[in-house]
Amino acid sequence: MDPLDGSSNIDVNVSVGTIFSIYRRVTPVGTPVTEEDFLQPGNKQVAAGLRGIRLLYHAGLHHRMRVHAFTYDPSLGVFCLCQERMRFPEKGKTYSINERKLH
Repeated sequence: MDPLDGSSNIDVNVSVGTIFSIYRRVTPVGTPVTEEDFLQPGNKQVAAGLRGIRLLYHAGLHHRMRVHAFTYDPSLGVFCLCQERMRFPEKGKTYSINERKLH
């Protein structure tokens, strides 16, 4: 988990948010959670997402090779599905990637 992804860019008004990962619990339900429940390899990951922090709260969730977008509805107090099965276009004019950790 990244507590605040993009926090170094707050001063230039770039999107920030929290990256999270979801795993199945290893220990039996009803017993205390252990390090074994948290310290699992990446291939055991069930889903992952990013929860953006802005005036309009939004979140993305990746699960079973699909990405869905959600928007927070304050009147209901929940995130509602707003875009299902998001996909990149086959061709685009813009390419963007964070290459900080590629070297």
